[in-house]
Amino acid sequence: MTLSSTEAEVIAMCAVSKELAWIRRMIIELKLMKEKPARLLCDDKSALSIVKSERATLRTRHLRAQDAYIREQIEIQQLELFHVPSDEQLADFLRKPVVTGKFKLNVEQTLRNSL
Repeated sequence: MTLSSTEAEVIAMCAVSKELAWIRRMIIELKLMKEKPARLLCDDKSALSIVKSERATLRTRHLRAQDAYIREQIEIQQLELFHVPSDEQLADFLRKPVVTGKFKLNVEQTLRNSL
């Protein structure tokens, strides 16, 4: 249980980065992809600043293991971390109600990114 959405984002980013590391290694081993960092997109600027900062505060010191893992993956060039505005977050339709226009925009962006 977390006390804020920022904490939840940091914990989720750590969990996703672990999964990305495993999937990335498997895909590279199968020679389906050249070795390049995985991209992790986050819409929470506060979570990104916690991960990028090496300084712990009283509010964030319990997250040090999670953000240290993410920073380590970035340093060894296994992961790239990017901010994406909430309205451009393609995964939002998986967790929030989305209007038809937003859904169509997401489909178009996904198709463009996959080509």
